[in-house]
Amino acid sequence: MIRALLKKQLLELGAAFVRSSKTGKRRSRAGVFGYALLFIVLMLLVMLSFGAMALPMALTLVPQGLDWLYFVLMELSALTVSVLASAFTSYGHLFRCRDNQQLLALPIPPGAIFAVRCGGVYLTGLIYLLLAWVPSVVCYALAAPHPGGALLAALPVALALAGVSMVLAVLLGWAVALLNRRARHKSLVTVVGTLLFLAVYYAVFQWVGNAVDALVLDAVQAGAAASRAVAPLHLLGLAAVGSAPALLLLLALAVACMVLCGKALAKPYLRLLTLEPGKIKAEYRAKAQKKQPPHRALLRRELLHLGACPMWLLNCALSSLLLPVLGVAALWKAADLRAFTAAYLPESLPMLVCGMVCTAAAMNFITAPSVSLEGDTLRLLQSLPVTPQQVLRAKVELQLLLTLPAAWLCAGCAMAALRIPAGQGLPVLAVLAAFVWLTAQLGLVLGLCLPNLHWVSEAAVVKRSAASMLAMFGGWLLAGGVLFLPLTLLDYAVPPLAAQTVCLAVLLELNLLLHRWLCTRGAARFAALH
Repeated sequence: MIRALLKKQLLELGAAFVRSSKTGKRRSRAGVFGYALLFIVLMLLVMLSFGAMALPMALTLVPQGLDWLYFVLMELSALTVSVLASAFTSYGHLFRCRDNQQLLALPIPPGAIFAVRCGGVYLTGLIYLLLAWVPSVVCYALAAPHPGGALLAALPVALALAGVSMVLAVLLGWAVALLNRRARHKSLVTVVGTLLFLAVYYAVFQWVGNAVDALVLDAVQAGAAASRAVAPLHLLGLAAVGSAPALLLLLALAVACMVLCGKALAKPYLRLLTLEPGKIKAEYRAKAQKKQPPHRALLRRELLHLGACPMWLLNCALSSLLLPVLGVAALWKAADLRAFTAAYLPESLPMLVCGMVCTAAAMNFITAPSVSLEGDTLRLLQSLPVTPQQVLRAKVELQLLLTLPAAWLCAGCAMAALRIPAGQGLPVLAVLAAFVWLTAQLGLVLGLCLPNLHWVSEAAVVKRSAASMLAMFGGWLLAGGVLFLPLTLLDYAVPPLAAQTVCLAVLLELNLLLHRWLCTRGAARFAALH
């Protein structure tokens, strides 16, 4: 029984290689080979990036006898990557699998199901951990005169760290399950939890970077202070160097953590597995329905659809949160920002602000996957007593609503920090409005020309579709044009206001061309989709 469950879990982990998430169909042999080759190339690139970070650290610390401190820093980095990467999938692997009802109908103890699924989380965390751990060991072998002990201990340490990563990821998934058990809005819980994870990841990354900088300045004193203050970390480093007692103790602690986690969570697993998170008893009350114009009703529908799809919201609308944060950061670091831009001509500062804000705003490409995400409900939308032009207009206005105010706020804060006069800032706001409108229409055009209505996973439309990729990179190319076109005109002695006016005229011309296409051929294409 356990063997069958393990085989099923392994097939699920490798399903992406043999089955397309866009269509659900089995890949050809050439497709499987190409997908596997692409995966290997990406993994090698990630490992090379970690190696580039680890090698200077090894060359600095190992000659000074601080082998254990080098491994502590690299173990913490690998553990951070493993936990934060596997935590996003632990909730889905443990609780939201599609075969829950089928497995519970079989004579299989829920504890066995929980153990096997924890094994899947363990393998996922181990894969992510090895991406950082293998380059760390290789760089140590290049820097150390006698790396034999560390090479022998590398695999046991990796297995122990993967166990700790699994425990932390399972606890995070369990916390999300408990929150979703009583939450009315599951999508909101998922979005907030993901943003918190990103904040924690950024904080840990900054901490590791500061620690590395401190070690480069004074490695000997920093190592001695760390050894005195944090004895458990010293033990962790000694285990990686090859100390047998420290390695055995680390393995024992990792096994104990996994056993305690399994004993504590296996019993209530069945209760959380059979409850629908966020599902409450329906109450029907008779009340008068408020009448709304079609335009407002369609826009409200698009907004509710975006809020109900956390993957769409987090991947395609994150710039709406990033832009205000950048604006506040510009005001907070106003003196540093003015010192950084002191070498630029004063008349070029509004154009620089405009280009930078456009680059950040291009990260919002909400309209690109909006048509494909309709999926099977597209025919219901086509049957409503509204025109295709009204539907497409609502999709464009959704991106304008979520992007333009944030872009204006960010640009206003940056111009206030740089003390740019209001008269020079008004053309910047006009160019930003034209740019956001252009990227919204461009994403919708790509979504209509490259639709995928028969997807199996939302990730296939949001993350891996050609429309989303082209919309994002196309937006960045347009942002580069917004930055360099006025600056190039300045080099030919064109007045700043005239240069911004030319840029605005080009953007408006492109907007009118795309608007005309959406109202004619785009509307016809939308009506013909099925």
